Amino acid sequence: MIQVVDLAAKFSAGMLRTTDGEILDQFDSLGKTPFEFAAIIARNARRADCELTLVEDVPYSKMLTQAMTKPVTRFQGVIMAYCHPVLENVKWVNPSSWMGLFPGVQTAPRGMTKSQADKHRIEQAYLHARLRGYEPPDLVAEYVAGLPAGTRVLKKNTEHLTKTMTDYVSSFLISEWALQVWRELGRPGFDSLQGVQPSMI
Repeated sequence: MIQVVDLAAKFSAGMLRTTDGEILDQFDSLGKTPFEFAAIIARNARRADCELTLVEDVPYSKMLTQAMTKPVTRFQGVIMAYCHPVLENVKWVNPSSWMGLFPGVQTAPRGMTKSQADKHRIEQAYLHARLRGYEPPDLVAEYVAGLPAGTRVLKKNTEHLTKTMTDYVSSFLISEWALQVWRELGRPGFDSLQGVQPSMI
């Protein structure tokens, strides 16, 4: 079994899959503190049948300010502390490593504005997931279903749910990439794979 986590400072999602591709569980950080979410990751990582935990790293090019860098690196530190007994099985994967398997997810066509490019990349991610038979939990529909009849649905109340749904899609795609590597190289392949780093270097 492998665990993958699409990690960000605010919204994150993870997934447990067998090496045969079956999805055993999926989870997100909504309503949880970093410590609570790290505890979930660590609980899964410590399972006897969990052979690998892959957490998406944050490329340095995206860390433009201390305000952006500190929350993510601190969160990574919390995860490593919680996973300490099994750190040899916790790896950090650069986004470019897994995104390369899915055309259009890493880069958008030239000439697009940043907003257009972001939308294009998200649409491509959803497309690749659907082609592989995956749909994320519909968090927006679940939220709307719980509202009193006639309540107006405001975008400001659903934006974080939409973002988390994209994190589920990313975690699925990361797992698809990881399973492909697993089939080609086995578990030892991740120890020396370019773009994948151990927790302690």
